[in-house]
Amino acid sequence: MTERLLIFLNLVATAVLVGKIVFLSFVTAPVLSRTLDAEAFARVVRSLFPPYYGLGMLSATIGWASSLGLGFYQGFTPMVLIPATLWLGVLGIEQYCRTPLISQINDLSDQLTAKRAKGLSTPLLQRQRDGLHRRSVHLNSVALSLKALAVLTLTTLTMTSGALSHEGPIAGSEPAMNPHASPPGPNTPMPSGIVGIAMHITAGRIGDPGQLIIRAVHPSGPAARAGLTHGEEIVSVNGDPVTGKTYQEVVGLIRGEIGSSVTIALRGPQGERTVSMMRVSEQQLMEQTPPSM
Repeated sequence: MTERLLIFLNLVATAVLVGKIVFLSFVTAPVLSRTLDAEAFARVVRSLFPPYYGLGMLSATIGWASSLGLGFYQGFTPMVLIPATLWLGVLGIEQYCRTPLISQINDLSDQLTAKRAKGLSTPLLQRQRDGLHRRSVHLNSVALSLKALAVLTLTTLTMTSGALSHEGPIAGSEPAMNPHASPPGPNTPMPSGIVGIAMHITAGRIGDPGQLIIRAVHPSGPAARAGLTHGEEIVSVNGDPVTGKTYQEVVGLIRGEIGSSVTIALRGPQGERTVSMMRVSEQQLMEQTPPSM
């Protein structure tokens, strides 16, 4: 539920950011330019830009924070860090445009008005002002491009997350009996021994270019007793690298006969390590599951 809220906030921030740029460029500015004289138009635009870029900064901050929030739930993989970094880029652009760029444009506009009132020629000031204005237009285009990349990355993350590990299935359990379940194989039933972990993959196949991340650990399962933690990357199972395997193939490696041992190689904050644990039955794991789970 929290992850969906974070994704929703990210999308709302994107909609607000894109909407303000499109609305100003294709609705507000054309209408004002047709209905107001040049002096009145300049006054309105001058008063409009500070809140315009302030709204962009707020949207970028929400987008960046929600992207980091997704990282805490799904692991700080490239598919999470890329949108967060892009949001920071957007925030920097909005901040620069609000201060000092708009202030510089306003100062040059005031100088132009004063000199023209005295009948003085102002080609240099006009070029400087026009150059800063073009810069603001280009920066808005860059902000839109960054957001397009962030949306593409977030969409890929959302689609693969939903397709492969929706609501954090626990590797090695039947979904009809356990909310922490991984789906069974299409043809062959999975072995019944499980360890109690939820995995998250960020690509269609592991290594293309995603990682297999531990998304949740059952507090009473073998994985928790072995010290597995949220956010660690699974590198191999029983010496067999997971790179190039599908999510379902890795589930098949982790599951096994009840009472048998499985060895998982991990990479994370504790460095690279290998742990072994004994598989338990689904019934035993269910009996140890707190009621709130």
